[in-house]
Amino acid sequence: MINKLKIIAIVFATILFTSCKKNNADVAPTPVPVVTNTIAYIFKTDNADGLAYKALLDANNCAVTLIEKANIIATDYSKYKLIVIDHNTDVIGIPQFWTATEVSTLNATGKPMLLIGAGGLQFAQKNNNIVNWGQATQWNEPSIIVTDPTSIIFSKPKAISVDANTKKVVLYTSAGLMAAHHVPTLTIANVSIIGRTFVNNNYAPIEYESNRYGFFEFYSGVNSMTQAGKDFMVNYTFFVGNFPL
Repeated sequence: MINKLKIIAIVFATILFTSCKKNNADVAPTPVPVVTNTIAYIFKTDNADGLAYKALLDANNCAVTLIEKANIIATDYSKYKLIVIDHNTDVIGIPQFWTATEVSTLNATGKPMLLIGAGGLQFAQKNNNIVNWGQATQWNEPSIIVTDPTSIIFSKPKAISVDANTKKVVLYTSAGLMAAHHVPTLTIANVSIIGRTFVNNNYAPIEYESNRYGFFEFYSGVNSMTQAGKDFMVNYTFFVGNFPL
């Protein structure tokens, strides 16, 4: 009787183990999400700002690849949704270090571009953009005056608080060098003014041109930003890159 009970127990355990093993095998593993918000970030020699930008955007459902400027022409941009040009890709002033071949190579991709600081403005000047280095001036400032607080740039994917009275948003923890494009009128054809300077309303450091070129004309990197500044950089990247929200 005892042997029969042992046999029955062994058979039952074998059936149970086989059943569990089969069920576990039938359960498909959870697929790893594919990040489609791919960004090519072009820097010259110092990639510190690029690494900070990458850390911020990689943490917000993006995949940033740092590309040294020397490799611009050899790079395949087909897999990227947005091209970012770092501040340090050109010097402040003349002569320019952007070549016609570099500019035409990037422009021919048809990708949207986020142009940062002096390097971005110098690229724009070589590219004959409306917003460019030749129409800008420089001073120190940590903030912007928002032209349209209802814009999606200030609500998605991050909610950014805009002062109801001053429409001011503080982007940096302290005043740093920036450039600002001269905008003496309220409207400029093919240019959307996102933020004007706090000191002088006739200049704008954040603009969007021809539904393709986003300008962010502050020189300091992500590590010097306030939380609102970091949230704005995420939102502005999504906006310029036309990423899904």
